[in-house]
Amino acid sequence: MLENRTEDFYEGVSLYEQWLDGGLEHYTDEDFLIDIMDEVNLLKQENQRLTYENKQLKKQIEMDQEIKHIGYNVEHMTINMSGGTLVQHADLVQASGEVVVQNEPDGKIIEEEHSCPPENDYRALVRWLADEKKRGNDYYAEADYNRSKMCRNLLKIIGWWPNQDSLRKAQMRG
Repeated sequence: MLENRTEDFYEGVSLYEQWLDGGLEHYTDEDFLIDIMDEVNLLKQENQRLTYENKQLKKQIEMDQEIKHIGYNVEHMTINMSGGTLVQHADLVQASGEVVVQNEPDGKIIEEEHSCPPENDYRALVRWLADEKKRGNDYYAEADYNRSKMCRNLLKIIGWWPNQDSLRKAQMRG
């Protein structure tokens, strides 16, 4: 079969034989399976990470939708009266905070707005929390002294979700 062939043919056969016998490393089946398992484990980890991110994004979307539907912050409105008649006014409810109505001894009604702190203004948030605590609303104590839980609870009250680390830093700066 190898008779009467051209020089190119023999050169090709020679190269083929060198390739077959050449310096290629041969791996065992065990090494191959180990490499495959390493790849499978990496893919599992990536899948877990993506699943976690997906859950976090879904939570964020739900919170954003909840914030849009909160509307007026009526549930935390307080009306303090020291005598006199309570007159209801729909315009007393503010979208950004609370209104305290006090009846002075001379019969005048004083409206004092306790507005919520602007978004990402942690100095204002620290002052607001201190004012709220003076008025009997200790949100930190209500959250069992868990700053993370308090920040989640504040979302419903102030309309934005404070970052617990930024709040802690602002409180330490005092």
